Order: sequence, then C-alpha cells, then structure tokens
Amino acid sequence: MRPWLLIILAFSCSQRITTPSPALDASVELLDASVPDSGTPLFVGLKRDEAFSGAQGPRRYHVYAPPRTPGELRPLVLVLHGNGANADQLLGLEGNAAPTRRWLDIGLRERVFLVFPFGIATDGGEPGWNDCRGDNLTNPSSDDVSFLVGLVDQLTGQGVDRSRVFANGASNGGMMSLRLAIERPDVFRAVAPVIAAMPAVSECPAPTRPVSVLFINGTRDPLVPFDGGAVVGPNAGKGTVVSTRASMDLWRAVNGVTAPETELQRPDTLTTDRCTVVEVRSRVAWPTVALLRVDEGGHTEPSPTERFAPLYLLAVGRQNGDVEMAEEAWRFFASQLP
Repeated sequence: MRPWLLIILAFSCSQRITTPSPALDASVELLDASVPDSGTPLFVGLKRDEAFSGAQGPRRYHVYAPPRTPGELRPLVLVLHGNGANADQLLGLEGNAAPTRRWLDIGLRERVFLVFPFGIATDGGEPGWNDCRGDNLTNPSSDDVSFLVGLVDQLTGQGVDRSRVFANGASNGGMMSLRLAIERPDVFRAVAPVIAAMPAVSECPAPTRPVSVLFINGTRDPLVPFDGGAVVGPNAGKGTVVSTRASMDLWRAVNGVTAPETELQRPDTLTTDRCTVVEVRSRVAWPTVALLRVDEGGHTEPSPTERFAPLYLLAVGRQNGDVEMAEEAWRFFASQLP
C-alpha cells in the first residue's frame, strides 16, 4: 500500500458519520442487566471484555444476550473484525463508524445472541485471524477455530440454539468465517463473508460438507480484488485469493447448487454513493450460495446509517448506502433456519 494511503487510513479511521436508531438505543439500555427467573440467572444485554480460557491461553470477547426465558433457545451470530481492527471498533466504541454495530438492533429485535471476539496479533503485527491463506505471512498462528467454537460451547448453557449458529465477518474476518464453514460445518449452518474470498493457496482442506454462504463484495475493492489476486495491506505478504466468481462456484459445487443464477437489481436509494447493489442467487433453500455484488463498491461494508468519512473512502473505495450489511446478513441467515 502506498505510504500516503496509510496516512489517510490512520487519520480517518476514527472519523464517524452515523445515524442513531431506537433499537440500538434500547439495546444499550440493557447493558449488563440480568434477569433471574426460577433461580436461574440469565444475563441480558452487552457484556464487555469477557474471558475465555483455552489451551492457547486467555482470549477476550464482547457478548450480547437477548431477552429470553430459562430453557428458551435462541440463534447465535459470531461477528469477526478485520485485520488490524478489534471488537471495540465493531461496536463503534472508539468513535468510529461501525456498520457491524447494527447487529445490536437485530439482536434486540430478533432475540439473537451476538459474539464479538478479539483476534490476536503476531509479533509486531496487527490483530487478526488465522484464516486459510497459506501464503499469508502476517496472520497469527493461533487455533482460532477452536477458540471460536469454544465460545459457542461456552454460551450453549445460556440458551444458544446449536442448530442456528452463524458467522459474519469482514475482510480477514470474512475469510475466517469461510474457514469455520470449511472445518466446522457441524457447528455453522451459514456464513456471510464481506469483502472476502476463498484463498488461492489454501492451508485448509477442501470443503466437503454443505454450509450456506452469502458473499458481499465490491467490484472495485483495492485491497481484496473482486477478480482475484494479491491481497493488499500495510505489510507485504498478505497472500492471494481467487475471484468472487470462483469462490461462489466452489461452494455451489459443495452445496449441490445447479440451478441457474438470477440477478435482482436493488433500488438505488442513495445515488450520491455512486455504486449499486445486485443480488445474485439461484435458490433460497438451505444449502445455498448468494452474492450481494456492489458494483463500483470498494473495501467497505454497505450501510446507509454508518457512513465512513470521505478521507477514509479515498483509501478503500466507495461505500454503498443502499443496503444495511448486518440486516442483509441476518435476512440470509433467517432464510437458512432448519
């Protein structure tokens, strides 16, 4: 990445243009509340900096638990940050724009568990996830699959429905969600990787069991190229990915999807963003593969309410404002329920 792009990123990542929402405000009011019922303590709301103890040492995560009754089972969504980011940024706690913050609206409205884990950093590197890129020299070597599945296990006793577990992530987090789909299809029913693709050089086995996948990718992404190639970042050696088309075709084959695809142009409700969204899919039933193709979109999560600052967009490309990323991911997950 050019040095001037790094300066822009450092300056503008903290800039925030955001729109409040009643559902989000309501979810914040539930922070650290608890609902005892019949002697069974059930926490409700957002708990920050929870600890997970695993074989590789302690890890951190934030968790949102929805209102529920003892014995009631609710879905769970893991939300994974990109390389160099963290779970605080996903919730906008650092004053940044955060499309993933909108998951709290969904958690409250749909009564969904949400987990925002922290990746770890290599020596001198950025926090991130050990996804499947075998030619990435900067990813940590941590066993993140065990960590993330362990979080699901840890929350099962609080009311997580093991048949409705999903993962959403952006960039490195999106690629990590694909690793979860490959290695733990017994746990994850569907994943929604954003600005992410399958690795060109993979250290993971080829997927063999069905998991529904929704890709949300921009055609003018300067960091994770839509047509495949080298991943760009502040450090060299980020590895390579195949194209979005090849990523979809791989999962179509695994999921047994043979029907022709159809394209649906979404309404261009924010014309000033100079990019539009096309929904590409062939069937709704599980297991399926779909794409929200952001034509002329960059390395950004679409959102009409959480808008990135103009200087930041100079570095990462255009942000679509016609669709809400979290809402689209949840709509897809809900369509894949057993």
